[in-house]
Amino acid sequence: MVNDSGKTLSKAIFGNAYFFAAAIVIAKFNDGSFTQRTVARRLSIPDNLVAPTLKRLSVAELIKQSGETWRRVQNPFWQIVEDLNLQMPELGGDEILG
Repeated sequence: MVNDSGKTLSKAIFGNAYFFAAAIVIAKFNDGSFTQRTVARRLSIPDNLVAPTLKRLSVAELIKQSGETWRRVQNPFWQIVEDLNLQMPELGGDEILG
């Protein structure tokens, strides 16, 4: 679950309350592949709240879709997400980001 202060910060910085938490979840998939539903379940939010983040990441060519499966594209962005998570843990929920 994403905490309220994390949603507020994510919305202010990234324009979407769940962007950062979703990016963290995506960064942590070991093989880089995932589905929209898997991300939503890890965040304990409805699937449709993940869709805008996936679209933005796709437009930025940070993820690619094949059917219902998405794959993370190798890019320094993902390390930046993990580093930012370590520096600003209030952006995400402790339960999902561990």
